[in-house]
This record gives sequence, structure tokens and C-alpha cells, in this order.
Amino acid sequence: SGNYWHIRGLEIANAGDNCIAISGSHNIVEDVILHGCEDTGLQITVGSTQAGNDDYGADNQILNCDSYENFDVATGGEKADCFAAKLRIGPGNVFRGCRAWNNADDGWDLFASNDVVVIDNCWAFSNGKVNGRNRAGDGNGFKLGGAPAGTDQGGAVHQVTHNASFENRACGFTRNNNPQMRTASDCKVRDNP
Repeated sequence: SGNYWHIRGLEIANAGDNCIAISGSHNIVEDVILHGCEDTGLQITVGSTQAGNDDYGADNQILNCDSYENFDVATGGEKADCFAAKLRIGPGNVFRGCRAWNNADDGWDLFASNDVVVIDNCWAFSNGKVNGRNRAGDGNGFKLGGAPAGTDQGGAVHQVTHNASFENRACGFTRNNNPQMRTASDCKVRDNP
């Protein structure tokens, strides 16, 4: 929930929920390794009372981070993503140079996010395949939204550039019922169903 933190060079593993949960703003998370957690590796989201207030969950930079093998036992792998900026967030969140693999659910999940998220020069591969298999998780490389589910949830036109998505269990890139078309350019996709 803090603002203006710079977290760099840590390895965080085996947390009982998210490895890192961010609801503050103007934070930088750089060169961090996240794995084996029971929910998302790194998630940006704010509570319903802060929804629509641009002072929360805004202008965070996630740089050159790795997230892998996160698995939420309670839901059989359905909720644990590598990276997420979902539900209620603020503007200006950026993921750059990050890698997401062998995760129970999705590489990136931007479900019902109301503000634009930038994902640049990132990789998503082998998601939905923890230990080679996982039936409950979706297994998308990049899930780019979802239909609005309430106030300040959904409809953002995300900017996705210079990314690669391969060998995921489901889609390489999916708009996931986002009512708006996202902007994607110079992205590579291979061997997704």
C-alpha cells in the first residue's frame, strides 16, 4: 500500500498468497524473481473503496522481473497468474522486460481493469502447465481484459508491444470479452492452441 518504493534484486518464494501485492502508486519493482506462491506472483489492484481514485494503484513500473510456478491449491490452479493488474487499478502501470512461465493460470491477467496497462518487451510461455499439466487454470499468455464487472472495472485499451507468447495451454493473446479493442504491435505468437 506504500508509495514511491523501489524494490530491487529480491527473490520471493512460497508465499501463502500473492508474492507481491501492490495497491500503492509510483513504485518500481525491478530485477525481482517470484515463484512458488499460492496466488499471483505480482498483482496490482486496489480495494473497492479506492476504485476510481487515481491516487491508488497507479504509475507503478515492473521491470525485468521473472514469475513462474505459482499455484493456488485452494482453487486447483484457477487464480494464480504470473503478473496481474486487474479489477480496480489506477492509470500508468507498466510491465517492461518481464518473463512469465510454467504458471498455473495466465502469464498476464488484466481482467476487468479500467485503466490502460502497458506491457512491453515481455515473454509468456508454458502457462497453464505447472509440472507439465493443470486442468483448472486458463493457461493464456496475455489475458487483456474482460467485460466490465462493476464500477471502475473494465474496458481499457491496453498497449501491448514487442511481446512473445508461445507454448501456452490456451491463447497466446486474448481480449477475454474486453469490450474495447486493445493496441498490439510487433508481437510474436507460436505453438498456442
